[in-house]
Amino acid sequence: MSTEINNTTTKDVLVSRNSSVVVINNDQHEDKVIDLMEILQQSYNRIGMLKGFKNIHADSSFNHIKNLFDEASDIFEQKTKTIMDLHERINGFQSYQSSTDQDIAKAVGDLAFIAKQLRQKGHYPYFISKEIALILYFRQGCLSETKTKTSDLAETIITESKLTLEPEIIQCIKVHYCKYIDRNYVEDIERVWAMKAAYSEGFKTERQYKGCAQCMLYALSKLAGKEMRDIFRAASGFSGGMAISGDGVCGGYSGGLMFMGTYAGRRWDLIANDKEEQYKSYEMAQRLHDKFIDTYGSVICSDIHEKVFGIAYCLRTKEVRDEFEKAGAHVDKCTSVIANAAAWVTDILIEEDIL
Repeated sequence: MSTEINNTTTKDVLVSRNSSVVVINNDQHEDKVIDLMEILQQSYNRIGMLKGFKNIHADSSFNHIKNLFDEASDIFEQKTKTIMDLHERINGFQSYQSSTDQDIAKAVGDLAFIAKQLRQKGHYPYFISKEIALILYFRQGCLSETKTKTSDLAETIITESKLTLEPEIIQCIKVHYCKYIDRNYVEDIERVWAMKAAYSEGFKTERQYKGCAQCMLYALSKLAGKEMRDIFRAASGFSGGMAISGDGVCGGYSGGLMFMGTYAGRRWDLIANDKEEQYKSYEMAQRLHDKFIDTYGSVICSDIHEKVFGIAYCLRTKEVRDEFEKAGAHVDKCTSVIANAAAWVTDILIEEDIL
């Protein structure tokens, strides 16, 4: 496998024309060299070793790494490999060889780096997170009874991946890991891509317009093809943890609840007798609530700030708002929170056969 790399410095991401090696220039101007095909080969072999899974079949390895490849390619300036070329390379992969701790650490580090780059560009790193979970699953002994307890899993992921201020990626890895433990990994690809579309729309809307609760409503309404002008306007004061004071709930949470409430909830003309709809709304709201708790430990804006910034901001003064922006609020912080919330709401509505 060739490791020749074009020595061009004008592009953010360089892909050698005749190589699977990519060089990513990050914000600190430190080149990150990643051999994507090496990662894919190991992924292919790992999937092939998943014994006892109910829905693993002949095409599982290829389908998984095709999705992994497509997602990773979102951070490259161009896709240099066609799916046919990818398929040919897969057929030539050698049999699985046990990886050293150093190999595993590098693979997790490379994938975590790609996940962070995807997050910063507004792409949902779903399949990258799935692959990190798969590596950790193998490392912890997938063919034995020894596994990382789910209660300790977040700490393990942080240690292995060096992810710190990316709680959404950590949670996504946790979810995938738990599915591997259950040994019944069912993947609804159409549902995943719907969540990825919602993620991207939420991210893009928050980055462009700001105002978390309104942006959550706007992004989801655009995807659903419905207008909610009165609700949208009423949500103005919900931003920044309510009244931009930080001590109320996150706008991604409140906006998500309001959007789901347009599909399920007590109706005006049935106020005295609409308990079924009322409690259906509660149940859906609880599922979104629990996603926030599992990911951020809270639904409160200032608590979520602590997780993604390392510090909480009360946005009532321009000076603090300027600091907030300089810290990357609308680069990959609040944008990612809204993006994930939009994906979660979409998932809930699909689960309820609403979307």
